[in-house]
Amino acid sequence: MAQSHGRQKRAAKQKKRRQARKEAKARQAPKPEQRRAEPPKRSGPHGKPLHAELAAEIGYDANRVLGSQQWLALDEREQLARVATYHERALPSHQQPPSIPRHAGMHVIVENQLASGEPPETSAALQRLFAEGLSRHDALHAIGWVLTEHMGQAMKAQEPVDAERYAQDLSQLTVDRWLSKAADKP
Repeated sequence: MAQSHGRQKRAAKQKKRRQARKEAKARQAPKPEQRRAEPPKRSGPHGKPLHAELAAEIGYDANRVLGSQQWLALDEREQLARVATYHERALPSHQQPPSIPRHAGMHVIVENQLASGEPPETSAALQRLFAEGLSRHDALHAIGWVLTEHMGQAMKAQEPVDAERYAQDLSQLTVDRWLSKAADKP
């Protein structure tokens, strides 16, 4: 009988602890109306810099600037390898791009434009997108989106990229413009 009473006491304590955990969790979770009232976060999943050791091992972090001369001194294959490794190792699988090599190529072109300062509209667009709240990585994606649009048009027309139109589109690039145009794409 004493054994049964002891079990009942333990069961009652466990029930109390479960209830207390449930109540504590409910206090911490934002209510649905609170979640909707918060402004959308534009930095996306890429907003946090890598752990310093992993960034040092990979030699690239899309959210940190590598010195221009240091970046440009790398062979293009090395640049591509570092960016691809970053996306493979630093991002969870559900955030990885469908084609890492193609995605890495876009990153490398934009990084090279930023490091060389050509065209200057690339750096200006990056600063503008920062000011609008994007992380560096997401800003690279916005700039890369403009780049891939122009590259696609050039390939279709079998002509070189129109540098003036590309620079003009970079000059007009904002977060809202990027998101609205990207949303229009199938």
